[in-house]
Amino acid sequence: MLWIVSHCPTISQREKYAEELSNYIDVDVFGVCGRSGHRFKGDEKELLRKYKYYLSFENTKCQDYVTEKLYKVLHFEDGANAPVPIVMGPNRTWYEDNLPPKSFIHVDDFPGPKEMAAYLKLDSTYQEHMEWRKTSEIRKGRNMATRLCSKLHEIQTNTQANSHVIDDFPSFWQSRPCST
Repeated sequence: MLWIVSHCPTISQREKYAEELSNYIDVDVFGVCGRSGHRFKGDEKELLRKYKYYLSFENTKCQDYVTEKLYKVLHFEDGANAPVPIVMGPNRTWYEDNLPPKSFIHVDDFPGPKEMAAYLKLDSTYQEHMEWRKTSEIRKGRNMATRLCSKLHEIQTNTQANSHVIDDFPSFWQSRPCST
């Protein structure tokens, strides 16, 4: 299992979860928070391909907030040797609403790191979480922009029944629920 991490300690306490997880399964840590304390400078994609699992842990557990940590492994073009992201961030429903089924493993699915490690050690787990790549795809780039434009157009033309305008986005964003 791989974790590339450069911000520690964090509000989400992801580093504590990863440390406990490492008691039950090997976790290789690269980046400022790793043993060397240096940023990873090699070919990240080649490094990722060497692992079955990647810790995609966010700094905070905020509703609707994920970063490149998740998408860098989901966007492997051919899916070959892509690690499965193990996620900590928004609650499970966010991932279910936005990603293909079985394309991730959420830490909240287990009572703790020990139980998750036991699940990851099962021979069938990795392949089970790679099946989605045969039938689904994650769209990126222009498709996301197109979806955003379509939503904005719906709001402008008032065709979306439950729409509202956010006049002060920074205040709105700061008020979003986050948890530890």
